[in-house]
Amino acid sequence: MAHHAFISYSTEDKTTADAVCARLEMDGVRCWMSPRDIDAGADWNTAIIEAISASRVMVLVWSSNSNASPDVILEAKHAFRQGIPVIPFRIEDTPPPKSLEYYLAFVQWLDAFTPPLEEHLQRLSERVQAVLERTANTNTKEGEEPLLAGAPAPILPTQNEGQKIRHGWILSLIITAGLLTLVFTIFWWREKARIAQASPTPTPAYKLPFKVEYPVVDGKWVYKGWDPERLLKRPVVERLKMEDQLRDFMKLDPNSTLPSAEWHVMHGDREIPSQINVRTVTLTQDRTLSCSSCHKRFDILDRDTPRSTCAECHVMN
Repeated sequence: MAHHAFISYSTEDKTTADAVCARLEMDGVRCWMSPRDIDAGADWNTAIIEAISASRVMVLVWSSNSNASPDVILEAKHAFRQGIPVIPFRIEDTPPPKSLEYYLAFVQWLDAFTPPLEEHLQRLSERVQAVLERTANTNTKEGEEPLLAGAPAPILPTQNEGQKIRHGWILSLIITAGLLTLVFTIFWWREKARIAQASPTPTPAYKLPFKVEYPVVDGKWVYKGWDPERLLKRPVVERLKMEDQLRDFMKLDPNSTLPSAEWHVMHGDREIPSQINVRTVTLTQDRTLSCSSCHKRFDILDRDTPRSTCAECHVMN
């Protein structure tokens, strides 16, 4: 059965999360929470990602426990990246980590520090229902205008009028395409002539088209994590794969910080374009990065003196 709200919480706060779920479902809001709604034998990561994407709102039960949980932080970031409203239900006065400050800067927190909890649950339920009412009209089919209750049905054009409208649109598209082709042709010939007249200049080495900074300065990580705007431009399947790789990395190296984990997932097994003429970076036979590309040793991984090789591929700030 489809659900409305996804409840994100740390397992240490399950009692509070269960109370949140019970109150919302009593008020008619269908909830999804793990492990209750994960089918037997299903892949947990896939089930959670799909459940978040299918939600219309996320309730984030926030405490010192969730602040220390990589899973909760990843779930919240995935909801923000999917454009899903997030309602932080703060049961402890704990600030969010740096990796979530970007997303929570303009989000209204709902504090539930003082008892009784039931009063805060009532306010949470009202907030969730308000968000669901506000987003109700966005669940109509693509291209279909939502109809308000009691509103008259739209007046559709007759068959002849519809044909005239379609013919007019087709003619407009043909004219527009012709004009764009003409403008592009003129621009192309002028640019070709300008290049032919200009004196030849050395072609600069190919660089990736965005500036970066070194991730580590004086032995400390200064990399702030994935850029949300650039991340949203990636295909959904690739983003989900990166989320899974990030979870795996954090489990394999629990001492790693989230920015460090995101940096390694972003660069691990990354293919370097053939236009980039690398000199100090060691690549594999298929031109991909490995651990020894940036660390001097791989068998016993050298964590103390990673190479400053970012400038091989990036324009540096």
